[in-house]
Amino acid sequence: MALDDAGYDVTFRANFLRKAPVRTPDAMWVAWENCRYDLIIGNPPYGKAQEFVQRSLELLAPGGVLVQLLRLSFLEGQKRAAWWKTTPLERVLVCSKRPSFTTDGGTDACAYRLFYWRQGHVGPWSGGWVG
Repeated sequence: MALDDAGYDVTFRANFLRKAPVRTPDAMWVAWENCRYDLIIGNPPYGKAQEFVQRSLELLAPGGVLVQLLRLSFLEGQKRAAWWKTTPLERVLVCSKRPSFTTDGGTDACAYRLFYWRQGHVGPWSGGWVG
């Protein structure tokens, strides 16, 4: 079921993997600069993931939720260590089955997680599995 079919107001919808004319956070968000959202869901290009997450967090309304499908390795890295201290996750769910991003149903060798941020969340994050 699509979000708009469930009664949600869907302001923006795009498939960045197949039809993306835009692949940078600044270009993607320029039209919505003065808007704040209750929910943002995405699957950003891995090389731009931190930029997409940061920009999405800036666009959340108070109490708003950001959900991103990212590689498990997004948690790693010395360059992100300081960023994680100021950008607390609320929840992380490991995908027990690797998602397919191809038309033939094939998967890659990466593990994926759903990362949840809630505007205003403080404290440790919880984890679990999905799928």
